[in-house]
Amino acid sequence: MLIGPEFDPFFIRAIGAMRDYVDDFVCIGGCANALYRHHPLAAPASLAYVGTYDIDLAVADKVPVRNRKPIAEIMATAGLEENFYGTSEKPVIKYAPVDESIAADLEFLCSLSGLAGARGKKGVPAAHEVQKKVMAQPLRYLELLLTRPWAADVGNMPGFGALKSIHLKIPNPASYIIQKILIQDEGRKRESVAKDFYYIFEASVLFRNALDEVRCDYQELCRAFPTKWISRFERNISTSFRDSDAEGPVMAAQVHRGIQLDRSGNMPVDETIIAASVQRMIQKLCRTT
Repeated sequence: MLIGPEFDPFFIRAIGAMRDYVDDFVCIGGCANALYRHHPLAAPASLAYVGTYDIDLAVADKVPVRNRKPIAEIMATAGLEENFYGTSEKPVIKYAPVDESIAADLEFLCSLSGLAGARGKKGVPAAHEVQKKVMAQPLRYLELLLTRPWAADVGNMPGFGALKSIHLKIPNPASYIIQKILIQDEGRKRESVAKDFYYIFEASVLFRNALDEVRCDYQELCRAFPTKWISRFERNISTSFRDSDAEGPVMAAQVHRGIQLDRSGNMPVDETIIAASVQRMIQKLCRTT
């Protein structure tokens, strides 16, 4: 199981329908957190926590059709209907099952950098057309998640034989963590911040035995992206997880306690464990030698 008995069939249908486009997107968000468990470098872990039942696919600002069916046509053929969000003439589109009992959807996202209006918040576009009739939500720092992605062999996951031969791109853990720290300055809701702090903790635990590989990606990201981004990331994550009383461990522990209300058998976790786990990852990534 990836996430749950209702969500997993939707995931299989949506990703299976997008088979011809798997090289064009990176699966991010809560799904990436779940897929990390199926990466060969991940340590054994319990079932993933997912804050929202969505499939978030990061794409470039233009996705060529080439000799493939258009994405809009693929979504319709797969039985996924368009839902429009926003009041602008270019609203964000999310694709959801016709069966309303399944509370899940698929959304495309692209990097805000380089798009018209990206330099001023008043001009930030609500959506950007990445392919005809396919609107993606532009987000800051998303280009991090498209850089040096890893992959999960989803066809080999138990119960996912319908996705045989599909290697789904996921963010490398370093880019995943950097992006989640940088977007904390975007005025996000408290519950979203808490969820991201928990995802950072989970990534630090899942890849605790692969920190050399994660550090290698981190060093490449340091070379590829502005120094001010990396400096702000290192400063903010060190502050957020400086000790067990910092906001990162406190908020992540609150999320974990909420999970325990719904599940049994989860590893006991408190603020001290969370702080220590993330600090170990920080020390490995951010050391200068």
